[in-house]
Amino acid sequence: MSYLILHIAQQIEHWHLFFNFVKKEKSKQEILTNLKNKFKFLPAISEEINSLENSPSAIPLDKEFVRGLVDGDGSFNFSFKSTRRRVVPNFTVTMGKGDEQVLHDLAKFFDCGKVYSLPSQSSRFQIENVNDLLQKVCPFFETNSLITTKQEHFITSVEAWKLLANHSLTDGVLTQLVDLAYNMNQGGKSRKLSRTQYLAKFVQNSDPLFC
Repeated sequence: MSYLILHIAQQIEHWHLFFNFVKKEKSKQEILTNLKNKFKFLPAISEEINSLENSPSAIPLDKEFVRGLVDGDGSFNFSFKSTRRRVVPNFTVTMGKGDEQVLHDLAKFFDCGKVYSLPSQSSRFQIENVNDLLQKVCPFFETNSLITTKQEHFITSVEAWKLLANHSLTDGVLTQLVDLAYNMNQGGKSRKLSRTQYLAKFVQNSDPLFC
């Protein structure tokens, strides 16, 4: 559906009016019917609608689209597993279930990652493999910088991912990772545990694991 909306919008002179008009619609038929009622015509694309819906690559993702998508709906991070001594690198993009095809296209764009359907009527594209993150994701965003605070999150996450890729989880590496996590989170303002308390949970646990 996103491809159909974009294709129609490209043929209507006043884009902002179009998007204000269709953003509340729920289905293709509603959009087409209401477009006819409001604009008294449809752009000459009726013969293309089926092919657009059935061909995910009809409008392939480009660099600017991917950068904007991640700026809006993406997340770079690394998560601590409190039940055992493990840290997981992570890059995700979450969208409504109706836009799940875009996430599958994103997986093709990066040539890695998986798409998951969530109970919340959303879908998530996710990469947790540290080698894929460093070899396929990082090069893209190093040459296509983000414009929101997610650029800072990306830089910090890459530092953490490199630690995970090149070192075992010794107490020293864990300390560096916790420091990075708290720096990303405004000094840990929204965390229930202090930095020292959080680190103690891992130092007390079993032998280091490689991530």
